[in-house]
Amino acid sequence: MEFRLGSHFCDRLEFYEGVRALLIDKDQKPNWNPKRLEDVSQELVDQHFAPLRPEEELKL
Repeated sequence: MEFRLGSHFCDRLEFYEGVRALLIDKDQKPNWNPKRLEDVSQELVDQHFAPLRPEEELKL
């Protein structure tokens, strides 16, 4: 589950925006999309829990 979530997070620009704001530019001003937590849809949350393609799933 954690691998799946992490993979989906890395597919979205928000991960890279957070890295930019914190580590690269160090301006501490990420430009999130959506801007507010209240604007995050259930559909977007569900997308992060969706299965990966079989070749992307973690095999232990």
